[in-house]
Amino acid sequence: MYARQKSKTIKREYKNLKQKNGSTKATTEDIFDAPISDCALQTAIKQLKNRKSPGEDQIHAGFLKHAGKEARNSICTWFQKIWETAVVPSLWKKATVVPMLKANKDPTSTASYRPISLTSTMGKTMERIINTRLNWLLETNNITANEQQDSGPTDQQAST
Repeated sequence: MYARQKSKTIKREYKNLKQKNGSTKATTEDIFDAPISDCALQTAIKQLKNRKSPGEDQIHAGFLKHAGKEARNSICTWFQKIWETAVVPSLWKKATVVPMLKANKDPTSTASYRPISLTSTMGKTMERIINTRLNWLLETNNITANEQQDSGPTDQQAST
């Protein structure tokens, strides 16, 4: 279900690729060679949660959500360079781990805390773009296991 909802953006890009290439059939490689579009970036940004603490880079989700077209174009260019070179910024590989007290637990005991990892918002955004592309590839080529596929409503659910 997740892949089907998120793959709408990829399907739109795939259709655009077919039209640009003038062919009726594009290969799955086309989608991975395609530049990261503003549409894909905006879809990934919309999934970011507001009011979440940023990682080491201190970039908040709200900053990306309110970024203008020029800023998004710069981000797309930057993400494309990362995609092509496979050189990931070092800040994306770091997390700030913060201990959070579990509900109704003794604050003096270390077992009462759970770790929360604060990671880069930019890294999360790029991950979502890549994840959407991978999910689309798996779904369109029927590579997912039956347990991973959305079977739709059951007969009982459909009759209600």
